[in-house]
Amino acid sequence: MNKPMSNRAIIRVISFTLAAVIMIVSAGVMGYSFAMKYKTSIEQTYQNALNQLSDRLSDLTNTLTKSMYANTSTAKNEIYTKLIVSSQLAKDSLSLLPVNINEEETIQKYLSQISDIATYLQKKYDGMEELSDSDEELLLSLREYSEQLALSVEDTATFFTDYGGQITFSDMSMNNLTNSSDTDYLSNLDPTFRNINGEFTNYPSLIYDGPFSDHLLQATPKLTKNCKEYSVNEARYAASMFLNCDENELKLSNETKNNLPLYHFITKDEKTDVSITKFGGFVESFHKRVTPNEPKLSYDDAMQKAEFYLKEKHYDNMSPSYGFISNGVATFNFAYNQDGVICYNDLIKVGVSIGNGEIVSFSATGYIMNHCKRELAKGSITIGQASKNLSDKLVIKKENTTLIPTGGNNEVLCYEFLCNGEDDDTILVYINANTGLEENIYILLESKNGYLTI
Repeated sequence: MNKPMSNRAIIRVISFTLAAVIMIVSAGVMGYSFAMKYKTSIEQTYQNALNQLSDRLSDLTNTLTKSMYANTSTAKNEIYTKLIVSSQLAKDSLSLLPVNINEEETIQKYLSQISDIATYLQKKYDGMEELSDSDEELLLSLREYSEQLALSVEDTATFFTDYGGQITFSDMSMNNLTNSSDTDYLSNLDPTFRNINGEFTNYPSLIYDGPFSDHLLQATPKLTKNCKEYSVNEARYAASMFLNCDENELKLSNETKNNLPLYHFITKDEKTDVSITKFGGFVESFHKRVTPNEPKLSYDDAMQKAEFYLKEKHYDNMSPSYGFISNGVATFNFAYNQDGVICYNDLIKVGVSIGNGEIVSFSATGYIMNHCKRELAKGSITIGQASKNLSDKLVIKKENTTLIPTGGNNEVLCYEFLCNGEDDDTILVYINANTGLEENIYILLESKNGYLTI
C-alpha cells in the first residue's frame, strides 16, 4: 500500500516543476530573442542589397547616358571603366538577394553584357583604334533597358521602405501578405524579378550566350514528355546523386508549376541550390555560391573541365560552342550534335571556377525543353554551293551543319560559316541549306573573357 506524499514532498515537487517551467520559458524567450535578432540581421542585409542594387542600376543608366556626349579620350575611358565597375557591383548586390537563380539569370546576363562591351570598347580605344558609330551604338542600345530595370528595382526598394519593416522579405517568401492589393503588387521577390525579365522580351540584337540562346524555351518540354512523375523524395535522391552529397543535406525550398514543373532544393549551408524536373527527375540546373579565387585556369583548360564533366554525367555528343568569363567563373555552352548536325536548341551551360577548377553551375533548360531524336533530311544544296552565297568580303575559317531556331518554335537546317571580315572582324553567317538564303548574320567579339555575339 502506497503511503501518501508528505506536505514537504509535495512542496518540493511543485518547486522543482516551477523551476523547470521557468527554465524552459526562459530558454524559449532567449531562443526567440536570438532568432528575432538573426532575422532582423538577415532582413537588413536584404534591404541594404536591394537599395544598393537600385543605386547601382541608376548609376549605370546615368553613365550610359553620359556616353552619348563624351568626346575626349579621358572622358571616354572614365566612362568605360565606370561601366565595368558599376555592372560588377550591381551583380554582387543582386547575388545577395533571395531570388531564384532562374529569375536572376537574365539580369546577370544583361549586366555582363554591359561590362564586356565596355571592356571591348576600352581595349579598342586604348589601342588607338578609331571607334565606329556602331561600336558606340552598342552601349546606347543598352540604355533603354537599363532605365527600365533601374525604375523597376527602385519601385521594389521603395515598396519595402514605405512599409517601414511591417512587411519583410521573409513575409514575401512565405506569401504571407493579407492585403489583396499588396499581394497583387508583390507577393515575393521571384515574381517581381520575373516581371522585370519580361521587360526584356523585345531585347534587341545582343545575344550573350552565343547564337540562339534566347530562343530555347518552347511550350512543352520534349525530354520529359511521357516520363513518370517523381515524388519530392525521389527528386531529392536524384539531386543528391548528381551533386554527390547525402540526400539528408538537401531540403525542399519551393516548387515551380509552369510548363516545366520543378522541385527546388537547397543545401543546409545554403551554398548550393539544385532544381529537378517533376517528370523524369532530370537535373534542370544547379548553382553553387563561391568566392572568386585568384585565376589559375586558362579559358581552354576550363573548357576541358566542362567537357569532361558532361561526359561524366552521361551527356554525350555535346559540341562546345561559346563561352565567357565573369566573376571568376568560366561558363561554356554546349549544343547537342546529332550525326554531325549541331542542334543549337539543345543547349547545356556549365560553369567552371577558374580559381580551382570546380564545377559551380549547370543549366540544362534548353536541352530539357528541346532534346529529342530528330529526322534529319539533307539540304537541297551542298555546303560548297551555300558558301558561294557569302559576301566576297568574307574569308571562311570554319564551317558546320546546324539546326537553328526560327519564329514559331520551328527549326531550320543551315550551314554555319565562321569567317574573317574586313578590319579583322569575325563574322558568323547562317545560310539556309534548302533556299541558299542568309538566315542570320552575327558579329563575334572576342576578348580575354570569352565571346560576345551581336
